[in-house]
Amino acid sequence: MGLNIFFIFGILLCLLLTSLVVCQKKNEHLRQSDRQPEFYNSAAVVTNSFDCTNIGLNILRRGGSVADSAIAALLCEGVTNPHSMGIGGGFILTIYIKRKGKAEILNARECAPCRSNKYMFSECDDVKMDIASGGLSVAVPGELKGYWELHRKYGKLDWSELFTPTIRLLERGVYVSAYLSGIISRLAVEIISSPSLKAIFLNRETGELYKEGELMLRPKLVETLTKIAEKGPDYLYNGPLTNCLVQDIKDQGGIITKEDLKKYKPRWMKPLSTIVDKDLVVYTAPSPAAGCPLLVVLDVISKMVGNGTPVVFWHRIVEAWKYAYGLKSQQSGPMMSDKKLVDHCYNCTVTDYIRGRIKDYRTCNKTTHYFGVYEPIEDSGTAHISIVAPNGDAISVTSTINLMFGALFASPSTGIILNNQMMDFYIPGHHSWKANPANCIAPSKQPMSTMCPTIIVNQHDDTVRMVIGASGGFKILTATSLVVKHIKHLWFGDSVEDAVAQPRLHHQLKPEDAVAQPRLHHQLKPMVLEYEHGFPKDILRGLYVKGHVLRKFRTRGGGGRPRNGIIGMPVNSAVNVISIENGEIHAVGDCRRNGFADGF
Repeated sequence: MGLNIFFIFGILLCLLLTSLVVCQKKNEHLRQSDRQPEFYNSAAVVTNSFDCTNIGLNILRRGGSVADSAIAALLCEGVTNPHSMGIGGGFILTIYIKRKGKAEILNARECAPCRSNKYMFSECDDVKMDIASGGLSVAVPGELKGYWELHRKYGKLDWSELFTPTIRLLERGVYVSAYLSGIISRLAVEIISSPSLKAIFLNRETGELYKEGELMLRPKLVETLTKIAEKGPDYLYNGPLTNCLVQDIKDQGGIITKEDLKKYKPRWMKPLSTIVDKDLVVYTAPSPAAGCPLLVVLDVISKMVGNGTPVVFWHRIVEAWKYAYGLKSQQSGPMMSDKKLVDHCYNCTVTDYIRGRIKDYRTCNKTTHYFGVYEPIEDSGTAHISIVAPNGDAISVTSTINLMFGALFASPSTGIILNNQMMDFYIPGHHSWKANPANCIAPSKQPMSTMCPTIIVNQHDDTVRMVIGASGGFKILTATSLVVKHIKHLWFGDSVEDAVAQPRLHHQLKPEDAVAQPRLHHQLKPMVLEYEHGFPKDILRGLYVKGHVLRKFRTRGGGGRPRNGIIGMPVNSAVNVISIENGEIHAVGDCRRNGFADGF
């Protein structure tokens, strides 16, 4: 009898401790937006979950490099935010090495299979759906080989050590955040319709899809990561798992081959750069990323600060966005690049010309006025991480599988959720407006992206001043430029928290479209300026008087998935940023998406 009492007591104690752990995890996620501003002396990590930030920091505490920390944090992000990224996708990374005073770009974005061609989707019965899901939408993943290359060049700890925290997290169970729970709920129909996704996201104990606070188990992915930790990426790309992965993709209608996986190589690239505010150098990623248009915005606006009313200044920002998106529509991938455009679109001649074309009294609602020759292709998803290491090195990295849950299937043999990056190319018959022919599908080509991982450095002492980037598809560019604009030691007097939290605008130069934040956003198509709830009404009225077509940012269903031919955008862009001034490190994760920052 006594033994039975102790046995029952032990079970109850275990259950109590488990519930306390879950509650603590939940509270940690909830506390981030309410925490008082903190400053750190040595290092900081910003990710999209409490677990991943802790993992990244612990790697740094153990003497790992900034590259080690980034790899470990990204592996974690792939399991805590499986709808946005993972080893079935790809990334673009900016790294700064202080002792060298040098920035580099690592391009590990997915590429088109060797058997792909411009018209590969032409025979599909439903082009809009087929490019967004299934095996044909999968591009060759670059994520894992990108980790390996980053570790080869800048890693310090053993490769396997970087996998251990995430493997342990998976074995224990991954906490389902409110954000992830919402995405799962929003895409419940798609998940249930996909046997491989259903196997991952159905809680076997409840018989329902995972909900907030539950612990998600992925045993097949544990096996895969354990083997890759022991054997390296070739275990997947050119080893025992290769045939399995290729067959799983083929079973869904895909055309990726063993040769595609074997031949994939991430590439080191020179960063794009410009000087703002006299002594600050901005380093960011070239094509296929959107660093070029970001530099256009920063360079144009940096020389227009200090005169005019708040309405005039916001008007100038929106106009700069529209010109930047117009130039972006003419870019092409690095394998088929229009080098002249990439070389010159952010130089002084072009930005001076743009400044001269911006009229403070009126906007224009014709895309051709802003060089908008081609339709911008909507990308989506993504997750961003920012890291500063104790030695002053820094990494800004954005990773993605494109739309929520990528191609809407996972490899049953590996547990890996695959990307649907092929839809980021121009697909004949799918895009209603004239699209850039340079972004058409071709073997081994990479599609264009709006990712722009950025690091800002003081050119006089080679110290990092800011590490910044964002998730959110086409809104990445406008959100990133807005936060840079707001931060006090660059242009204005806002704290880092205020810069990230303030409502935004967005405009991306689509005919008939623009976006406000307590952010604004404009992306040129449609020609509308969208704004977040809470954006100052007096500014909006002033912009309306100048001819801007305004629309409150609205959430469209589908988690970024096509519904009736329309791509939904469930959330605005989330910016994760680290700012450094006078030796104080200040890190902020965007509350729009579970951003969590910490340091020491």
